[in-house]
Amino acid sequence: MHSELDSRLTRLALRHKNLVVLDAAFPSFVLPQFRQNYDQRLVSIPGRSQLAFPMAVGLAQAGKLVCVLGAPAPILHQVEPSLNIKWISSSPEGDFSDMDFVIGAFGPSLLLIPSEK
Repeated sequence: MHSELDSRLTRLALRHKNLVVLDAAFPSFVLPQFRQNYDQRLVSIPGRSQLAFPMAVGLAQAGKLVCVLGAPAPILHQVEPSLNIKWISSSPEGDFSDMDFVIGAFGPSLLLIPSEK
């Protein structure tokens, strides 16, 4: 389940030492590879999507690169451009081809990944 996302986030965490995954999905995303390698960088708050934005802001203000799963993305142009927060959402039109670029680029952004089959 979400093995491609798990694999890519794990690889990106190796490159970006400040990457933190904030998982607000319910049920929670299953990221066994990421959890095994970077358990201290996985914040799981299943079903608490309303808390995801303020938590992501706090983590980003502390210098973290925050990937938010399972929470609706805010209107991006209303988010402070100095906050390095990436909202990751499933979509039928999503793909992983630009994930490395989007995660590595500074500032808030939305990344659409393929919906689970």
